[in-house]
Amino acid sequence: MANPLPTLKKLTQRQLEELQLKIAAVQRKIDSLQQQQANLSSAVDSGFQTAIQVGQSDMLYAQAGHFSDRTKDEIPKLKAMEQEFEEQLDDLQDQLRTLFAERERYNILMERERVKAARAAAKSQQRQLDELAGQKRS
Repeated sequence: MANPLPTLKKLTQRQLEELQLKIAAVQRKIDSLQQQQANLSSAVDSGFQTAIQVGQSDMLYAQAGHFSDRTKDEIPKLKAMEQEFEEQLDDLQDQLRTLFAERERYNILMERERVKAARAAAKSQQRQLDELAGQKRS
């Protein structure tokens, strides 16, 4: 019967790689949402600074205020989406830890089998040497 451990280890390794790609994708989405939030906040500040520099134009203040109101509505949505992705990331990282532990378990089992086979080979070789030594004495 063929040893299934190498196959299981390869399968686990492939699952690890796929999961790492998913984690990277989720992390990119989180980074993008954080950047969008920063950009919106910066745009609001910039709008008010422009209104101040131009000479306190009522029209610019009104536009900046309107944009600020829309931004205040948008940022919580972005934060909620970010939170969802953070939770998804936590779940994926838990899965990753589990797969790493599983792969390590396969490594340990494979090493145990290798040591067992080496001991059996050494024992067989010793038996053959003992048999030869017994034959030479006779």
